[in-house]
Formats: sequence, C-alpha cells, structure tokens
Amino acid sequence: MSLNWLLALPLFALKASDLTVRSVQFAILAALTLVTLTAIVRYARTLRNAELFRSITALLWSLPAMHPWYASWLVPVCAARGAWAAYAWWFSALSLFVYTHEAVLPTPLNHVIFVVLALALLIVPIALARVGTHGETSVSGPG
Repeated sequence: MSLNWLLALPLFALKASDLTVRSVQFAILAALTLVTLTAIVRYARTLRNAELFRSITALLWSLPAMHPWYASWLVPVCAARGAWAAYAWWFSALSLFVYTHEAVLPTPLNHVIFVVLALALLIVPIALARVGTHGETSVSGPG
C-alpha cells in the first residue's frame, strides 16, 4: 500500500509492460527529487522546519511500500506545533493500516479495501492537519 502501488494498479490491471510500470516509479522519484531540492533551497532562505518536514514526507510518499516503521521518521515532527505535528501524528497512526495486508490476502473481492485504506493513509492526515485543532486552516505548516 503506497502512492506508487495506487498509481501502478491500473497498469497492472491493463497488463502493462514492466517499462510502463517503471515509468510511474521514475515519475514519483522525479517528484520526490523536485520537492526535496525545492525544500532545501527554501530552507536555506527561511530556516523553516516545515521545509525539512516536507522533504521527509515526500520521501515517505515516494516509497514503493509504506511500511509503518518508515512512518517513524516523522515521529519527531509530532513535537512541533501546528499542522505538521497533526499531519505527522495522523500519518504515523494511520500507517498501521498497512498491517491489514498481513491479516487478509488481497483478492479481487477485498482489493478495494486496500485501495481505500491506502487513500485514507495519504489523504486523511492532510485533511485533519489543514483543519487543525481549533477549526483553523493552515496551508504552509508551522514555522
């Protein structure tokens, strides 16, 4: 369960070539590189921790499999305040959904469950972090 997996699913269903699937992986790697380079430049100018958090998150999103122990890389962010702390907490907590793969073998009948869980892992932490604890929205995260 990962962004990589979600984007490759339609290609697997269409029996696409390995080269096509690798192209998806390359595009994700390119996006990670772009986000990280941008974050490095922005951090050098602003010294905002949000840029470091963004790089770690981009790395997590680019992994071919989202194992819960990788989410532990974001746990120190929980000590920050604001949207990034909320995002890190929820992402780390929801990453445990990945273990559902070990309890249930994927089949065409339950495959959609894993897609929903993967989407929840990627979307719910963002939504909850943006809403924040006081109903405020935070676009850029903490300083």
